[in-house]
Amino acid sequence: MSEITKLSTVFAAASANYTLTLNGTNIFQISQADTAEDMVNQINLHSGETGVKAIVADGNTDLTAEDGRNITIDVSAAQQGFVSGTTEGA
Repeated sequence: MSEITKLSTVFAAASANYTLTLNGTNIFQISQADTAEDMVNQINLHSGETGVKAIVADGNTDLTAEDGRNITIDVSAAQQGFVSGTTEGA
C-alpha cells in the first residue's frame, strides 16, 4: 500500500484571474474561486483525472492523493495560496 501524499495551503482571495493546473489538468483557466469551498469543489470535479481530492480543514485547503502519487501544481501567478511546484509521493 502506498503512502498518502498531502499538501495544505491557506486559501486567500485572488488579486486577479489566473490559471491553475493540478497534475496536468486545468482546474481554473483565467478565473478564480470566490471561497475556499468553491476552490475545493472545482478541484474535486477533476479528481478522477488528477487523483487528488480536496477538503477545507481548519481554514486550510488540504489536497490528498490517496494512492501516493505526486501532487504537481502549476499556476500562472501565485494566487489563492498556491504556488508552482511538486509535492512528491512515497
